[in-house]
Amino acid sequence: MGDRFSRAPWTVVVAIVATIAIADPAGAAPLRLGLSQCIHEALQNNPDLMEKRWDITLAVNKVEEAKNGFLPKANVLNITGFVPKAEGQVWDPPPAGLTTSNTSSFGPFTRVLVEVTQPLYTWGKLTAGRRAAEFGLDAAQAEQAQSRDEVIAEVKKLYSEVLLSRSVADLLGEVVTNFERAIEEAEKRVNEDEGKVTQSDVLKLKVGLAGVAREVPRARNGADLARDALARAIGLQSPAEFDITDERLEPM
Repeated sequence: MGDRFSRAPWTVVVAIVATIAIADPAGAAPLRLGLSQCIHEALQNNPDLMEKRWDITLAVNKVEEAKNGFLPKANVLNITGFVPKAEGQVWDPPPAGLTTSNTSSFGPFTRVLVEVTQPLYTWGKLTAGRRAAEFGLDAAQAEQAQSRDEVIAEVKKLYSEVLLSRSVADLLGEVVTNFERAIEEAEKRVNEDEGKVTQSDVLKLKVGLAGVAREVPRARNGADLARDALARAIGLQSPAEFDITDERLEPM
């Protein structure tokens, strides 16, 4: 009995830790997309393309509005209020100039005015307005197509920049490793006093190692920046949770 109760708190702790680990997004695997998938996501979620789609919707509404200009339009005006009590009927009003002295009693007053207008001839104004709206729609569609091509080109460029920066970083890492091996071998030969390798040669190798090692974090930082820019281009809100599937830049 005592052993069972002593194990119960540890079971609860393990369950809580497991739940937190599952709910923690930091432990989840990043979203990995290929080039074609990145292009597809960009065409759906890129902010610039979404803006162009709204521009086309507005242009379509303007075309419909211009087409409806040839149809009749009806306006209804309703005026309602309270007036002093007056004598007479709607179809038999009191004589002109008759005033009412009784202001203690008020009654409702309403007036409805209905107007229907049908354009007969507008000297080409409606036709020109419709043509202008249609040209505006054509321009919005052309801008959307241009933005679509620009987004695709930008996604391809950023995707290649990620791969290129990572390839350069890996290459520089190999150069750093080769420098370290060369320095180790040079120092070994200097200690053995072989005569062909001097301390000056070792110093030159160390200077070269420092110059190459300084470029490695720059290349990796450039890869991270390109990845973040690619994530924003495809409409992702968390660039740190995104990565690409390819690992090397294939030669064209």
